[in-house]
Amino acid sequence: MSATYVIGDVHGCHEELSELLDMIGPKIADRFIFCGDLIDRGPSVANVLKVVKDLKKRSNVDILRGNHEYKHERYEHSSSMKVDDDFISHHMELTDEDKGILFGLPNFIKGDGFVVVHAGIPYWQNLPMETHLRFDSGKPLNLEEAKKSSILFFLRAEGPNRRPTVHGKPISPGTYFWAEKYDGKHGFCYFGHEVFLDKSPRLFPNAMGLDTGCVFGGLLSAVRLAEDGTPDESFSVSAKKEYVKYDMNVLNGSSWRMALNNKVQNAKQI
Repeated sequence: MSATYVIGDVHGCHEELSELLDMIGPKIADRFIFCGDLIDRGPSVANVLKVVKDLKKRSNVDILRGNHEYKHERYEHSSSMKVDDDFISHHMELTDEDKGILFGLPNFIKGDGFVVVHAGIPYWQNLPMETHLRFDSGKPLNLEEAKKSSILFFLRAEGPNRRPTVHGKPISPGTYFWAEKYDGKHGFCYFGHEVFLDKSPRLFPNAMGLDTGCVFGGLLSAVRLAEDGTPDESFSVSAKKEYVKYDMNVLNGSSWRMALNNKVQNAKQI
């Protein structure tokens, strides 16, 4: 019997990805959905993509656009973007074949009883029929649609009057993490982007966070879905090392994220 698995942010951690897949034991009819952010930060983008290409020979594979894939795709069409040396180094690693895998990815995947996004779904978001962003000279062809869609791979919190607050924006009193109040209207939601340094994926009432911080010395995690789209069983492997120092203030831009990582109210682990 085939199964569907969702895998959290890999960020170049190829050894851990190989170990995780060995733990799962992929079968021919299985489906693997990556939450995005396969690239950057970790030891080898090229080796991660090699593991993914090998997996495609055995099973069905879907990859979502994360904010890191989005940034590389923009850079490909707009070299005037301000980026650091590490970013340029990772970008230079990408072959034309790699770009064919990582560019033009969907912003979400919807299945029976579930939806997968990279970051989150704001309360007002109706998932657009067009799930891809297309680029022409570095600019999305449909700017309004792009603005609505891009929040799916940037969202972290929502603020007063339920207005979205994303990374880099001021955090107002009353801000909350989007998954705490997501009502499940699009199905049970699996997401990455937000780092939870837990011993397993973070479970909310109608969502699950799968970025358990492998590149920061945490875990690389996946979940197998039940037939109704809800979580069935989670799988995690430990990072080989701390590839990047985890600094909440720098990476997350606000102190409320620290409180979120420590709180257990409205969330539990499986």
